[in-house]
Amino acid sequence: MSDSLIRHFRLTQHPFGRNASPAALHRHRGFSEAHERLRYTIELEGLSALVAEPGCGKSLLLGQLATEQQKLGTHVHYFAHATVGPFGLLNVLARKLGLSPRRSRAETALAISVAMLEDKRKHLLVLDEAHILPDDTLEDVRLLTIADFDRKSPFVLILSGHPCLDDRLAEPTHHALDQRITTRAGRRKAVW
Repeated sequence: MSDSLIRHFRLTQHPFGRNASPAALHRHRGFSEAHERLRYTIELEGLSALVAEPGCGKSLLLGQLATEQQKLGTHVHYFAHATVGPFGLLNVLARKLGLSPRRSRAETALAISVAMLEDKRKHLLVLDEAHILPDDTLEDVRLLTIADFDRKSPFVLILSGHPCLDDRLAEPTHHALDQRITTRAGRRKAVW
């Protein structure tokens, strides 16, 4: 059935597939503005929060951004398994960098930070579904962003999630992470 629809409408690919080509995207104002803010965050080597309702295209936007950045030589680390605890996230990051996880979270975090800082490439860490990250994981991510007497971060960070991510970051527990965010993208209660 799918092939007959594609032939009937003279399409080159299925119009509702999950892997849309960049040319097929409707880049309306909200999408384009969020894209530019995230690009700006990468230029600044900062931290960003991308917040929008479910189904608005956050993951699609992040995928487009990741593809662009990879073409520029940026090492992109995408992570969407947000229910994992802090040591799980650190283990995954270590393995993505070709490192073996260490005995403790602190040793693993240090190895990750050193590896990223020694690498000449820019690193982009994208945490999708960040609104459901455990508190300890968010704190570990914040601590990972500190290097060289807090003058730089080993990576650019994008936290992406539903509007309740803003509420989580506003909690006193996450004040230190929230104040590090250099740009915010997306719309809290509007569909792009």
